[in-house]
Amino acid sequence: MKRIAHYACQCGEGPLWHPDQNALYWFDIPLGRLFRYDAGADTHAMVYDGGTAGTGRIGATTLQADGSLLLLGDGCRVDRYDTETGEVTPVLEPIDGESRFNDAWVDPHGRIYSGSIIRGTWEKGEPGRLYRIDPDGTRTILDEGFDCPNGAALASDGTSFYFTSTTDGKLYRYTYDGSSGALTDRQTVFDEEGSMPDGMTIDTEDRLWSARWGHQKIVVHRTPGGEPIHHEAMPTETASSLCFGGADLDEVYITTAKGNGDLDNPNTDDAGALFRTTFELDGRRVRGVPDNRSLLHL
Repeated sequence: MKRIAHYACQCGEGPLWHPDQNALYWFDIPLGRLFRYDAGADTHAMVYDGGTAGTGRIGATTLQADGSLLLLGDGCRVDRYDTETGEVTPVLEPIDGESRFNDAWVDPHGRIYSGSIIRGTWEKGEPGRLYRIDPDGTRTILDEGFDCPNGAALASDGTSFYFTSTTDGKLYRYTYDGSSGALTDRQTVFDEEGSMPDGMTIDTEDRLWSARWGHQKIVVHRTPGGEPIHHEAMPTETASSLCFGGADLDEVYITTAKGNGDLDNPNTDDAGALFRTTFELDGRRVRGVPDNRSLLHL
């Protein structure tokens, strides 16, 4: 496992592979900093500072069809980031009473699914919600009552949608309807208090790869049942999210945070860094599936 970049992120999150640019984007939630790693040149930089610009925290990103990024942030607002010019423009205004979006996934029709943390805390009982953002900008609450809504993925059957809630240690499975974007029949397929499942992605064998906040590992879950079948150790305590990247989607980028609970006290020199690695299971290199692109009308 190689350390790629180290900006001492308080909560590094949301790794997003941009295949057009052979690059990875990720962000630091509380400071609203956006970073870019150029895999070809092996260089990296902070490309946007939401704290300085006044847009605030970043909770999720998606890749638009035109190659730009959407930044989902405070108040469940949405901004567009032009990857060529660095210009940021508002797309959807904040929602009264909401704190911020947290993690996001895009379906094959360009709809965005993202959780929200109402008051921005990780205390149990906070009424987190699951939103869908349609291409016309409509934001619909699909479900609610989560402690900390987080990573999501769709299985290759096209109907099994997986979603995590971090602080209550649960992995859910919904029935997804592609024609309408609806989610129904929520079932809990994994429930382990204290397990802290954070960001998540899926591989070509329909295995879920879940970063574990505060547990120094990545856990692999079998679908459809959600059973843990494997884990990979991390060099830092808090892995926050991961994604597949590279030309063949066989490289894994992993974001980390500065600590578990107290983000001001890093527990290792590598806490808050970005890592890259490869994984093998059953004697074969693990590969991911391409991300869908959001189609929000700008």
